[in-house]
Amino acid sequence: MSFYEDEGSEEDLMQTMDILMNTSMASSALLSPQSTLSLKKNVSFSMDEEEKKEAELDYDRSREELLTKVARLNQLLKEREQQLVDEKDRRKKKEKNLLKLAKELKKRNALREEDKVRKEFLEHHWVLAQKELEQSKQLQEEHKAEQNHVLAEERSKHAKELSDTENRIAALKKAHASQCDDLCREVLKANLEADRLHGQLNDGMLRKPDFLSDSKKVRSSFRLGPIFAVGVILGSLFAAVSITMSGRKLCIADKHCANIVNLALQLLYVASQMEMLTHDVLCGPVMPGLVLKKEHVGLSFDAPFWAPESLKEKAYELLCSEVSPTQIYWESDGKDTHRLIVQKGDKSFRKTGLTKSRMFGNNVRLWNKKGFVEDYDVTSRMN
Repeated sequence: MSFYEDEGSEEDLMQTMDILMNTSMASSALLSPQSTLSLKKNVSFSMDEEEKKEAELDYDRSREELLTKVARLNQLLKEREQQLVDEKDRRKKKEKNLLKLAKELKKRNALREEDKVRKEFLEHHWVLAQKELEQSKQLQEEHKAEQNHVLAEERSKHAKELSDTENRIAALKKAHASQCDDLCREVLKANLEADRLHGQLNDGMLRKPDFLSDSKKVRSSFRLGPIFAVGVILGSLFAAVSITMSGRKLCIADKHCANIVNLALQLLYVASQMEMLTHDVLCGPVMPGLVLKKEHVGLSFDAPFWAPESLKEKAYELLCSEVSPTQIYWESDGKDTHRLIVQKGDKSFRKTGLTKSRMFGNNVRLWNKKGFVEDYDVTSRMN
């Protein structure tokens, strides 16, 4: 640490330098050859006068006085020599301090130049940053304006598409309502025809009591003819319509229309398979030939299979009331095997360790885990 590093500020440092410079100049002036020469002249002149006086007095002095004078002069000489040595030491210290001060000033000047260059560099970059910021703001405003324009166009386009879609939906609803009205009128006509055919069928059964007494045998072996199949279809439609009618006044509802259409499609499919259509199949809980697999686990099936869930009870009462309804449960009994449960009243048929099953009326075909196939008559195996 230099001698002047304890100064508070640069002004204090400059003041200290001025004081040292003045002191150094004064000491240099005192110790310069010319000043020394003039001092010597003045001193020599005064010393000559004094020496003359002293020399004149020396003859009258005793030995002790002379020795005292010599001692005094020696002491004065030593003091002058010591003063000269001290002055030289002070001058050396001042010169060292001046050198240190010069180094410190040089160092500070270099730091000031560096700060100046750095400041100019920062000012230049600050100007560039300001320009970039202005350009960025301008681009942002342009992008925002463009985005608002695109957004406005998209909103207008979306509003137009929404209006068109709403118009199409309204037209579809209107057409759907009209179709439902037409379907309900057709169902009403079918209901009337079903009433007529049902009355004819009852009249025919009353005229043939043997047919009624042997109905159970006929149900298991008799195959329905085309006329009876038409009666079944129309009777089912009558059951569907009876739910949506109150006092022969048609109640139009989208859900009921969908159920009626679904019922008609199922019955038309069964009617197309007329050679397989028996009473057991018609009153069964699953469609003939349906294969129950892993994806059917947890499902239960109620008779009759062709009726929607909301119409099953009415359809069963109309066509299958002579026998107890059949229910089928397909459950999981292991990691890769399943369990078949056929419930009919108080009796049931159970089989486990199955991978899949297929039913057709009262007959069922089962596949076990080993790949073996077994056929069963469910009604004869119930206990």
